[in-house]
Amino acid sequence: MRRRTATASLSSLNRLLDGGRRHPWPPELGGLRLQPVTGGLSAVGFYGTGYGRLALLNLPGRTGRQAVSAAASAGAGGLAVTGGTEIIVATPLLTVDLATADRFGGITFLLAGSVTPKVLEAAAGDLLGIIASFRPMRGHR
Repeated sequence: MRRRTATASLSSLNRLLDGGRRHPWPPELGGLRLQPVTGGLSAVGFYGTGYGRLALLNLPGRTGRQAVSAAASAGAGGLAVTGGTEIIVATPLLTVDLATADRFGGITFLLAGSVTPKVLEAAAGDLLGIIASFRPMRGHR
């Protein structure tokens, strides 16, 4: 039986991940600087360098809720933090943090990398803190 492989372009992946919007990723999270991405996935923010690098992306609506539910069903515990909750999943090769903001309908972000849970917790904590402190501009809701 022949295996079929699907191929996607970067523009298709960006539209899928961010709905065609560019995210204003913070310049720093958890002490790691945002790294520029040239001609790549603009829907994903990359922080740090080398093995200390992590990726950040928004999991829209139902996708975020399903990811959190699946992680919790698999036994991952939640951690209440300022501005939201975090669920950490750690494996020998990859650590994932599903960070859900208390505001704006419970936006969920996925942070992942070959870093320690503590690094992801710090980055997610900074992100949720930024969202918690956000104040809309006058005249905008």
